[in-house]
Amino acid sequence: MQQRNSRLVSPPVKTGKMKKTPYEVIEPYIFLLPALVIFGIFLYYPFIRTIYLSFFLTDKMGLPKVFYGVQNYVKLFKDPVFWDSLKITF
Repeated sequence: MQQRNSRLVSPPVKTGKMKKTPYEVIEPYIFLLPALVIFGIFLYYPFIRTIYLSFFLTDKMGLPKVFYGVQNYVKLFKDPVFWDSLKITF
């Protein structure tokens, strides 16, 4: 009877970086896409819309009527009630 070598040999392991397929590159972004869409709809859009509307005088329904520019901000920063509220808050 012949004796066999009882050592187990593992297959050779490639060293270095393996090239990723295009799907493997974009796969994480596909999983993040629903969360980014939700953030965009419920967080970023209202914020950008608020900044946009701050440059207009609005009617009672909140619709922009007259472009007012930075005059809303000038009026805000000149108002002593605004500065008092900041002192109380912080």
